[in-house]
Amino acid sequence: MRMSYLFWKRAIVTLAVMPFASLCLICIFWGFIIGKVYSLNNQILSEYEQVFRETAHPPDTSKVASKRLVTRPPGNGSHCFYFVGEVRSFSGDQARIKDFYTDSQIQLQLFENGQLNRFPYDWLSQLTNWEISKASSRDSYYLIYILNSKINDYTSLDLRCS
Repeated sequence: MRMSYLFWKRAIVTLAVMPFASLCLICIFWGFIIGKVYSLNNQILSEYEQVFRETAHPPDTSKVASKRLVTRPPGNGSHCFYFVGEVRSFSGDQARIKDFYTDSQIQLQLFENGQLNRFPYDWLSQLTNWEISKASSRDSYYLIYILNSKINDYTSLDLRCS
């Protein structure tokens, strides 16, 4: 009788603890996987940032603001978009700025009337919210950016991309 009681007591405790322990192990495993995915996507973003940092800029221009992000594609998709961009001010001719970046990997978008009115991808509307102070009314602004997407086996686990 005593043996049966101890057996059932241990069996109940074991059955009560096992699901909790299993759930903890699953959470630790998924935490590791998702952390690794975020790290891999941040590494890809860093590679684009490096290309951006190595790009020369025209004389008499200056950096005003910059952004970097990993974001989701429009509609349904299981890949990430990587954006690295910078708003720069310049004085002078717009043609000079356009000519300077012609052969570069970097894309160019000129501000019109002090605003970035259009962007090649409407779904990236948050990229038009640049915090720019009007330090000089004679300055004009332009956006230079790299925007790329990569399809990987692991991007669907990154919440920024899905």
